[in-house]
Amino acid sequence: MTINELIKVAHADAKAKGFWDEERNIGEALMLIVSECGEALEAHRNGRMGDLQQFDARYPERNCELSEEASLSLFRNAFEDYIKDSFSDELADIVIRIADLCGAKEIKLKSVGLSYPEDAHANIGMALLHVSIFIGRFWEYGGSQFLDNAIRVVFGIAHNSGIDLWRYIELKLTYNRTRSYRHSKAY
Repeated sequence: MTINELIKVAHADAKAKGFWDEERNIGEALMLIVSECGEALEAHRNGRMGDLQQFDARYPERNCELSEEASLSLFRNAFEDYIKDSFSDELADIVIRIADLCGAKEIKLKSVGLSYPEDAHANIGMALLHVSIFIGRFWEYGGSQFLDNAIRVVFGIAHNSGIDLWRYIELKLTYNRTRSYRHSKAY
């Protein structure tokens, strides 16, 4: 998946869950991205890391002997036990929220390559603060380069932490599709 494919998917999924049924307050959308940065810091601070090995052991590729409902239940349980609210999951949430906003604003981003900031892992708090600053600059000045930079920093944090962020993004997108309208939240 490319970043621009993710933008289409994330925005379509958010629309399907009702997040864009009415005109959305962009300030709230931006602050929700920033709040994910805070959640990522707390997860990192508390040592909550996703465990793909345990997840994969609990939820191997779809078992044809299971019904769709049973398979979905097994997926949700494994996700909630080994992925949800982990540092990796929160990094995925940051990228998904940025991608959703880009979809709503019809913004295309540059491809995320391997040119991550070298110091993106040196200090997680500082790196996440930079993400928040880029989000604030987008609010103040506009310009997709600020969202590009925010995503590059998040991918840099993941890369330097040994996190397969694309895998976590795909898992989170799948999990979010199983959730209720607006994930039972007001916005």
